[in-house]
Order: sequence, then C-alpha cells, then structure tokens
Amino acid sequence: MIALYRGRSWLSRAIRWRTWSVYSHAAWIDDDDGSLYEAWYPQGVRHLPDINVGHTPGTVVDLFGVVLTPEQKNGLRKWLTSQLGKPYDLWAILGFIWRLDIQDDSKWVCSELLYQGFLENGVELLASDTPASRVSPGVFALSPFLSKKATVVTV
Repeated sequence: MIALYRGRSWLSRAIRWRTWSVYSHAAWIDDDDGSLYEAWYPQGVRHLPDINVGHTPGTVVDLFGVVLTPEQKNGLRKWLTSQLGKPYDLWAILGFIWRLDIQDDSKWVCSELLYQGFLENGVELLASDTPASRVSPGVFALSPFLSKKATVVTV
C-alpha cells in the first residue's frame, strides 16, 4: 500500500506548493506486517515498524492500494531493503521546488525511491518513459493503477 502524507512542516508546505499537490511525502506500507519503507530527511532510506513512528502526530495520510502479484510484492520488499541506509537526496527536493533535474543516483527522496522500486519489479504506475526523478508524492495519486483505501491520522 502506498501512503501519501499531507505534511505540515515548512519543507512539506514548499513541496506541496511547488508540486500543486496536497501531498508532500510518500512511503510504502508492507501489507504483511504493517511496516513502512521510506526515504526521510536526514536519515535516508529507513524501515520503520508502522506508519506512526517518526512522523508528526496529527499528520493526515491517505492510503492507496495497488495490485501486486506475490512475486512483485516480495521483489519490491527485497529491493527496498537493499536500499536501506542510502542517503536522502536533499538536492532533489530543491529540484522539485525549482523544477530542476538535480537528483543524485546514489541518493533518494521518498517518491523517487518508491517509483523506482515499482519499476524494478515490473510495475508501471505511470507512463513508461516517466523518470523517477520527476515523480513527486502528488504524482502518485494521479496513477490510474492506485485506488484510495482509507485516510488515517498519525498518533
């Protein structure tokens, strides 16, 4: 499941403003155990026990389902695990804000991490020629392959 956050920090507001979206952050929730994979500043790519850990209480999060085969889900989990500890790409965030392609292929922001993970496992959520560096959190919500399942609030 893809979690899209409606963040409230100054950086979240800048991302939301510049990308014309209500969303500022994206993460993947493993349906098997409820754990969360994300790229987060300043820690980088991390794996957390659930959606509430490490996020501001009261943050609204929309949850979107995506159909995955068991092989795709296992592959996505494996790929995301292989990225754990990679640094956060703060320059890419500035690229979103100023519409510049300045991401670093050895670092990740939340949305490009997830998008690339899906691509690596044969799941095209957007047009096949869409580079991960152009996918902001709000762009995920535009995918015809996602279906909104719920809205939750972090505690």
